[in-house]
Amino acid sequence: MEAVTVEAARIVEVGRTIYGAPEQQVVLRRGVSTKDLDLATPAGQAELEKRVTETATALCTELDRMYPLTDPQKKDCVREAVKSGMADAGKAEKAKGGARISTFAAPVS
Repeated sequence: MEAVTVEAARIVEVGRTIYGAPEQQVVLRRGVSTKDLDLATPAGQAELEKRVTETATALCTELDRMYPLTDPQKKDCVREAVKSGMADAGKAEKAKGGARISTFAAPVS
């Protein structure tokens, strides 16, 4: 595994479809490199979680800029994005028979 994907999503109203559906989900994705990390060590896993959290925060901030009039609930956005990124890392490591990565994400402040 050389990268994991972090995904942040927001439900926004950008108009209505011909059927009257008022919402659209906007998703931003960004890869996080793991190439230089030894994920078999606690230090490597901690660095991965740090990178995933920083990327999640950046994605949620970008969603805030793109859709400033929506209720961002940024803590929830970051928490869910970190959760998805760490789950992606855990699946990728398991598939290659590598280290078990905790998918528990620390609370976002």
